[in-house]
Amino acid sequence: MIYQTEASMVIMLTTRKEKAKILSGISNRVCYWPKKDKPINSEPFVSTLINSTETNAFVKQEISLKNTLAGKEHSFTQCISPLWNEDGTLNDVLSAIALLIRIMKQKQGSNNVPIIIHCEDGISKTGIMMTVLNSIKELNMRKSINIFNAVKNLRRQRMNMVPTLACYTTCYSLLNEYCSIHL
Repeated sequence: MIYQTEASMVIMLTTRKEKAKILSGISNRVCYWPKKDKPINSEPFVSTLINSTETNAFVKQEISLKNTLAGKEHSFTQCISPLWNEDGTLNDVLSAIALLIRIMKQKQGSNNVPIIIHCEDGISKTGIMMTVLNSIKELNMRKSINIFNAVKNLRRQRMNMVPTLACYTTCYSLLNEYCSIHL
């Protein structure tokens, strides 16, 4: 999917506990990205880690994905974001806003090339981030937002997005904090 869509960025939303497992290699999740000096060969693709930096807010990895049959190479950025609690709520709102701004800047500078956002269940943390990103876009266009409709529109595409009251409340908290900083 990354190669086909020429995605410029992949965002993995996870918990601090899971991040530690993922980076140490003891997670039960399939590791789809390469480690330093250990490219992954999954014919016809070879993925290679170019660079990796880590902060408290996220791990940023520059990855090259080469199609050996076509002889084409595509580079993208992966951010592993451990800002989440087990229930899908945030443990660091300001860092999440910084990540949202990074995503929006990447989106603006990439001629609408897709950005892939995913989490463990595909609906909680991903749903929150998509709701907030879509609401910020709406705010910039119309100067108003409707979080209920933003969630409703996402649920038309993927059932159960933003599945709990805690997730829904997190959407409001993130947008409230974003607006207090940027408006």
